[in-house]
Amino acid sequence: MTRFVNALIYALLAGLGAFRIMQADFTVGALTTFLNYASQYTKPFNDISSVLSELQSALACAKRLFDLLEEAPITEENVFQLKSDNVEGAFDFQDVTFSYDKPKTLIDDLTLHIPAGSKVAIVGPTGAGKSTLINLLMRFYEVDQGQILLDGVPIQPN
Repeated sequence: MTRFVNALIYALLAGLGAFRIMQADFTVGALTTFLNYASQYTKPFNDISSVLSELQSALACAKRLFDLLEEAPITEENVFQLKSDNVEGAFDFQDVTFSYDKPKTLIDDLTLHIPAGSKVAIVGPTGAGKSTLINLLMRFYEVDQGQILLDGVPIQPN
């Protein structure tokens, strides 16, 4: 709004100056100087309004941040805790079936054993399901059938 008012004042001064030039009361150089001074005079108001706009935006962001921090924590259900000294790291996929879209099965009846302490490379073309296996392991998605075991314990809730 401040910039609009400043531009309106500038346009009115330019129009009035052009009218006075046509009446030979004013020169083009004097109008240019006068408009330059008008721009320099309104610049601090533009700067202040810009700073106030940024401050208002920052306060709105701070309010959203504090609202997020005050949210009650989400408690997970059906979660079991493993103590790190009990975990060896063996994974088993037993008859796992999964699909993002139910009619189109992506993984069908996968059985895989990964011994504790071993390193496994999952390779394949784009869309083969490499990221999906990791997402299932991390429980970003739940399997449709079968189960995933960590040291013989199912990672899915019962």
